[in-house]
Amino acid sequence: HDDFITEWGGWKFVDMTETGFTTPASSNANSTLESANEEIAKLFTICEYNNINQIMVYDLMNDGTDASYTEDNFGAVTYDGKPKPHYLAMTNFNNQTSGGTLIGEIDTGLEAGTRAFLYYKDGEPVVIAWSNLLSGGGSEWKLPGETVDVYDNYGNAKEQAADSVMLDREPVYIHGMSLDWIKKAVLFDTQKLNSAWLEKFSEGVSADTLSEIKNIFKGAE
Repeated sequence: HDDFITEWGGWKFVDMTETGFTTPASSNANSTLESANEEIAKLFTICEYNNINQIMVYDLMNDGTDASYTEDNFGAVTYDGKPKPHYLAMTNFNNQTSGGTLIGEIDTGLEAGTRAFLYYKDGEPVVIAWSNLLSGGGSEWKLPGETVDVYDNYGNAKEQAADSVMLDREPVYIHGMSLDWIKKAVLFDTQKLNSAWLEKFSEGVSADTLSEIKNIFKGAE
């Protein structure tokens, strides 16, 4: 969507007009109760990170009672109003992040698919993190010198962790990280923007200027 916005001058809002998860009781379903629960907070986080203006989730309630029919099962609650797991995960995401500011992504130093995003809320960092690895039991994110409180996808206290946090496909929320992580998030995003800019425009920049730019970021680390 960045290319689309750039084409229109860099000011265009992008709305996601329909997204969601159907959860039919079928072995060949594209999504399940488990995957919807794992993915809903990631969806909101990544959309906010990429400046999506609005996200419209389809839909609030199941349209029918046929458990095997795809179109009957898009609701975040069942036809009789019972919340599905991803409704609870969505509620927790809002509770954890509403009123906060998404500062940026943190470089976990781990495999692709392991991601962490830092919100600043009520004077402290709140980090949502996960690992999309399909095997191997997840990823251990090293946090030297940090003692943090970890909450699960529903907002339940999971553990108090020292020096590292285990991540898997279901997001966790991490509280108590030091304010230094704000700088790390800003730096990581700035480096990505700088790399993207250099890729597009470095052809017209002198070697001395390029070297100076790289030294600035090396010093910031």
